[in-house]
Amino acid sequence: MEDKNGASSLFLAFLVGGMVGAALGLLLAPQSGKDTRKKIKKWAEDLEDQGEEWIEKGKEVLEEKADRVKHAYEAGRKILSGEGK
Repeated sequence: MEDKNGASSLFLAFLVGGMVGAALGLLLAPQSGKDTRKKIKKWAEDLEDQGEEWIEKGKEVLEEKADRVKHAYEAGRKILSGEGK
């Protein structure tokens, strides 16, 4: 059986680690404070855009799963009530 939660958790940890590393790289790089603030602002805006994309994809997945569950429920109900015979 495939461990989807483990793979998802690993991917999320990798992603968060990458973001933290990028932020630290920006903060520790030898440049002016003004340049650093611009980079952090751009990074935050990009992250916001990516987050919105992830939310939309998540909604699509939830809708698909909800539709499958609804169909499975209806099929099971029909079988148990004798309508499926």
